[in-house]
Amino acid sequence: MQSPSLKPRIQTVDIIRGFAVFGILLVNIPDMVGNGLHFGTRNTGLDALLRLLYDLFVQTKFYTIFSFLFGLSFYLFMDRAEEKGKNARSLFKRRLWILLVIGLIHLILLWFGDILHVYAIAGFFLLLFYKRMPRTLFIWGMVLSSFCALIVGMTYVLTMYRPELSLSLNFTSVPNLAERWDYAITHVPTNLIALLFEVLGLFLFGLYAGKKQWFEKKERFYSQRVKRAQWISLVISLLLFVPILYAYFTHDVYDSNQVIFYIFLSGKSLAVFYIATWLRVIARFGERPFRSLAAVGRMALTNYLSHTILLFVLLRWIWPDIGAAYWMGTVTAIAIMALQLIASSLWLRSYTMGPVEWLWRAGTYGHFVPLKRDQASTSSHLPM
Repeated sequence: MQSPSLKPRIQTVDIIRGFAVFGILLVNIPDMVGNGLHFGTRNTGLDALLRLLYDLFVQTKFYTIFSFLFGLSFYLFMDRAEEKGKNARSLFKRRLWILLVIGLIHLILLWFGDILHVYAIAGFFLLLFYKRMPRTLFIWGMVLSSFCALIVGMTYVLTMYRPELSLSLNFTSVPNLAERWDYAITHVPTNLIALLFEVLGLFLFGLYAGKKQWFEKKERFYSQRVKRAQWISLVISLLLFVPILYAYFTHDVYDSNQVIFYIFLSGKSLAVFYIATWLRVIARFGERPFRSLAAVGRMALTNYLSHTILLFVLLRWIWPDIGAAYWMGTVTAIAIMALQLIASSLWLRSYTMGPVEWLWRAGTYGHFVPLKRDQASTSSHLPM
């Protein structure tokens, strides 16, 4: 079967996506083990310092990058499908329906913080913007992002801060499904409405970058615009760090929810800094040194879901006290990152794509392609 893509994957996008996958693990693991923002945890000592570092450099930063890349990959998917004479809209809708099913299963059975169902629903709205001019996309992205910032500033504590959540709501076995279903019905719709505005806005910025071909023209990596974006976003981030640091140094007990608005805003500015920095680093050193990270990015969906499965196994049967201290979750996340760097690289030596990506692709196109490299004369690696 001939590949439905005429153009090769953009490895730089895979590298940044792999970086974002690991960042999302760092963000999620405190809530997965029961001591994150959603539980209203207040920290002292080493835990407070770690929570501060999370808030400065991790929290809200990486789903921003991941969402941006989803919008970019949407453009690449549509563009390449159209080049092959495919019905791009129909294919992408199938892709979204499959992602929605995966996300809902993930949400209801395992992890209340699933983002896949949000991406799937926002993706249907993204289709409405595909033919719009880049300037229109940028304006709509700014409008939606600004509106979301307003929502966060006014209502975050009321809609997202849930100290009554029990750990069973994170990882539940079959006997607790009724409890999880009740949570999904009562809380998920409220959170979904707020998230849709933000996620769609970030998608539009990614679509804008795709239409501008920022990642397809290598010379742009050396441009002064990237350098300027890097420094401006860094300065903005440092300014937003000030109230967060003030809260940390002036309180005996550090509570992230007191400065969540600044954490949210710095997530956007520091995400720009991270992306611009990666572009400049790759421009200088090339993509080869980061092949293992690119492998993680190529298997992003598989790796994202495996975070939950690995944490489920650890919490249930191996190390149920991971949430006793912040450093335990951080060490666990680093260990999982190392495992996935090795596993993803080894897997892609023998296989053309991740196992979940393979199923996702088969559902999208209506047929299976050989998964093993020695069985495939050509292979397709369409982006997320």
